[in-house]
Amino acid sequence: MTGTTPGPWTIEKISFDIGGQTSYIVAENGPEICEMTRAVPKDTAEANAALIASAPDLLAACQWAITEWFDRVYPPDIFVGGPKSDAGVNEVREVAERLRAAIKRAEGRE
Repeated sequence: MTGTTPGPWTIEKISFDIGGQTSYIVAENGPEICEMTRAVPKDTAEANAALIASAPDLLAACQWAITEWFDRVYPPDIFVGGPKSDAGVNEVREVAERLRAAIKRAEGRE
């Protein structure tokens, strides 16, 4: 899998006279990312479009949290043979594992 289309991504809505609506997720100065025809309630469709449009920002935030915070404040070796019963360390480990899994999924490596 190659890299993703850079963000920001925005939502453009096109309404039709027959009452339907199609939302397009588009990249800034770039291509259309996806087309969403409303087949679910309007509020759900708008929430789905907002989630998709925010994907580049969410991925960047997860990557930043891992590289700029977790890996500096909690280097990987802290978890090897460290105080496994320490609730704080266990919580940090779980958050880091979840973020790394989300990044892998977003990058198509899972």
